[in-house]
Parts: sequence; C-alpha cells; structure tokens
Amino acid sequence: MWKRFVLLSLIISITFAASNVALPYFMLYLKGSLHQIVAKFLPAEKVVVEVGTLTSAYMATRVIVAFSSGFIAERTGRKRALMSGLILYLISGIGMIFSNSFLQVLLWRALQGVASALVWPIAESLLVDLFPESKTKALMFYVMAMNLGFIFGPVLGGAVLQAAASLPLDVAVRTPFVLLPIGAILGIIMMIKVPEVIHKSKKLRELSAKIMGALYVFFLNGFVNGIAGGMMMSVLLIYIMQYITSVPMELASILAISGIVGMLLAVPLTKKMDEIGFQRRFQILVWTGAIHKIALMAMMLAKGYASMVLVLTVFNFATSVAMPLMRSVQSDLIPKELTAKVFGIQQSTFNFGMIIGPLFGSILYKWFVDNGMDGGWVFVIAGLIGLVGIVALALVDREILHKEIEAMRSS
Repeated sequence: MWKRFVLLSLIISITFAASNVALPYFMLYLKGSLHQIVAKFLPAEKVVVEVGTLTSAYMATRVIVAFSSGFIAERTGRKRALMSGLILYLISGIGMIFSNSFLQVLLWRALQGVASALVWPIAESLLVDLFPESKTKALMFYVMAMNLGFIFGPVLGGAVLQAAASLPLDVAVRTPFVLLPIGAILGIIMMIKVPEVIHKSKKLRELSAKIMGALYVFFLNGFVNGIAGGMMMSVLLIYIMQYITSVPMELASILAISGIVGMLLAVPLTKKMDEIGFQRRFQILVWTGAIHKIALMAMMLAKGYASMVLVLTVFNFATSVAMPLMRSVQSDLIPKELTAKVFGIQQSTFNFGMIIGPLFGSILYKWFVDNGMDGGWVFVIAGLIGLVGIVALALVDREILHKEIEAMRSS
C-alpha cells in the first residue's frame, strides 16, 4: 500500500516540475521578449524577479495552509484533506493553461501553494501512521520518487516545450501546463483506495520540554533551509540559461543526469535506515545536511555542463538522504497523533523561508549581474545561511533525546 504514496509523490512532482520549466519562457513571452523557444541563449535575466515573485506567491499560501494542515486533517480526516489538495491542483493547472497575464499566473500559482500544503505534509503523516515498522524506508522511497519527479519533470517539460516549438508561440509556451491537471487526476485515482485516518486531538504542549526544544531546532532548520532553498530555486534555471545553456533539452539533461546519479547513490542507504538507532540516524542527518550546503555553495564554481552535473549530483544525493531522515527522526520524537501537526508546522516554517528566499535571491542575483559580478554568489550566500540550521542541529543533545523517547514509549 505504501507504494501508492511513492507513486503519488512521483506523479505530482514530475508534472509540477515539468510546468516549472516553462515559467521563464512564458514570462518572457508575456513581456514580448520571446520570439522563439529554441535558442542557445535567451535574456532570462529580464524575468528573474517575476519568476522569484511566482515562487514566493506559491510559498506564501503554502506556509499559511501548511501551518493549519494538521488541524484540518484532524477535523476532516487525513484522506479527505489530501484529496481536497489534489482537486485544487487540478483546478489551478487548468487555470495556468488559460492565463494571459502575469497577475493571472500569480493567482493560479498561489492556489497551487494551497494544494501543495494539503498534499505533501498530510501524505507524509499518512505514510508514517499506516506503515510505522518501515517508515524510514517508505519515506526514503517517497522522497526519492519526489526527487525523481523533479529530475524527469524538467526533462519532460523541456521535451514537450521543444516538441511544441513548431506550433504558434502562444500555444507552444503553454503546452507543459497541460501536464498539471493530468497529474492531479492520476493522483486522485491513486488515493481512492487509501483508508481514512482520523486521530483524537492531542496538544503539542503535552510533550516534554526537551522534545519541544528539539522540535524548535527542527523548525529553525526548516526556516533557514527554506531561505537557502528558495534563493537557489529562484535563480538556478536562470543561472544555467545565462552561463551554461538555454536549449531546453540541454538544460533539462543537466538536472536529469545529476538527479538520477545522486538518487542512485542514496539507494543503498534505504535498506539500512530502519535498522539504525535514533542517535546514529540523527548524526547522519547532520553530516548529509552539511554536505548539502557545501554543494550548494559550490554551484558558483560550475560554469560548464560537466561541472554543474557533478555539483548537482552531490547536492541531490544529500537531499535524498537528509529529507526522509528529518521526517523519520521527527516522527520518533512524537506520538502518531501529532505527526500531521508537526509535519505541517515543519512544512510551514520551511515555506515561510521560501517566501523570503526567492525574492531575496532573485533581487540579489540581478544586483550582482547588473554590477558586473557573478550571479553565482547567490549560491554561496544561500549555503552559508543554510549552515546555520545544520550547526543548530549539531548542538542538540541526542543522548538526552534518546532517553526521552524511551521514557515516552514506556509510559
């Protein structure tokens, strides 16, 4: 049954990522700066602020709804909340297809943030609740499927965009958006047979002070990761288009190859994580988080196809390991009644950072470029910000937390 969640993760991420590839091209088209889709270089820097604003709008609605997603799930049931999110994905996807202005795209992008807040944290909490004995393994495959979607999504989007290049430009730039409602419909079909889960309400304040302290560190880490990730996400495609290539399939292949190799390197760890104790998993989380931020900073040095593939491979490997470990460790700290709430708050803190990050990153990128500097400095600043969260995690007393977990389980 948990494979349904893995498949859902793949379907939603691949169709969402496919449409993301089209956004810079669509923004250039709306500005009248796109005359053909296939070109070695395009003036992508003209729309860096618009693309960053779209990302921030998506994250703004996501942070608001994600914070309350656990409470929504308590009252409606987790499956119902999840299905509502998939329906909103469907509606927003159709809206994107028929958008004719930046403000219309902004509206539908914001609605996608609501959909995302109802789908991702609730799906993760269902996964942990329904399959407690294999939660780490299931979460790792779930995250790998998500990463795989974000790998092949740009390939799919780039292929669709390039295949549509012979169509009228007004039609061609919208073609990848068709994938969004298709993915939502497939997701709804996949979730139909999943059982409903409704837990009796439980309060976070019932947890011990030590565990609450650790959760606050996780929330802080989520916030700074959101800033760092938002800075990177808002400028990565622009950076590749400006310094390496603007050809859709070449751009997509950089993301695809690095993602696939990074994920494959992480696969052997999936079979071991459920056998590893809490303290060891926490330690691995800290180390992979540090590798993740170092790889982020190293993106500035990548000015060729091969070097960018190498750096992104390390980055994707660390992501594939750290993200599910984060959820696994958090779920050890709390009773199952609180997973939806805690995962929702974690998503909310991350998303709050992602509101700030894209705008800050895109404006900073434009400032660097306008002043004759390398736009890649954004990656260095983002990595340093992200390291703040890793240092905070490293300072948590894992032994005391382990004792708290044992006491909670025995009570």
